[in-house]
Amino acid sequence: MRATDAIKTTQYFIGKIPIFGICMGNQVTALALGGKTYKMKFGHRGSNQPVRYYDGRIFITTQNHGFAVDGGETLPEGCEKLFTNVNDGTWKGSILKT
Repeated sequence: MRATDAIKTTQYFIGKIPIFGICMGNQVTALALGGKTYKMKFGHRGSNQPVRYYDGRIFITTQNHGFAVDGGETLPEGCEKLFTNVNDGTWKGSILKT
């Protein structure tokens, strides 16, 4: 596992301050919460990646990564999917309200 310092720092701040992670930050936050990531067969590259917000709105984003968050059973209870990639359903963002 890489980025161990970033993961440890994020773990320290969880519950103390709001944390917002984009792209690798989303992955680091998931790992800090005890989640897992996996290597994608085809990464997301480009400035036209559609993501669906939990309320149904769609945003066009820029992405450049080859790993995704395994949001299923690996994240803690209460962690909800906030953003989903429209093309392949990968977990793009989460919210933990506690």
